[in-house]
Amino acid sequence: LLPRVRANSIASSAGEGTAVSDGGGSEEGEPATIKIVAAGRMRALQMPPVFEKVIELSGKAQPRIVYIGTASFDRTDKFNLCTKAFRELECEIERLDVSESNTV
Repeated sequence: LLPRVRANSIASSAGEGTAVSDGGGSEEGEPATIKIVAAGRMRALQMPPVFEKVIELSGKAQPRIVYIGTASFDRTDKFNLCTKAFRELECEIERLDVSESNTV
């Protein structure tokens, strides 16, 4: 996973992170809080209450999303299904694959 981790981000044991000068805070260099929404079910992120909560938690009209599709073994069809609403909103989405290619 190390190649996917931003060098300017850290995660603390308190569940908050610091992103320096990456636009995560409201001002340049202001700390950003990492927020995680874990959603089961294939279409959970498409459900209006879940989708709207992600937008609300981000505080932005177009949040940056990191998608980890471990339950679906990083399948592209599942990624496309789960991120459809965010892609339609033109959110920045990073896909973090964690399955080994020979196990998919």
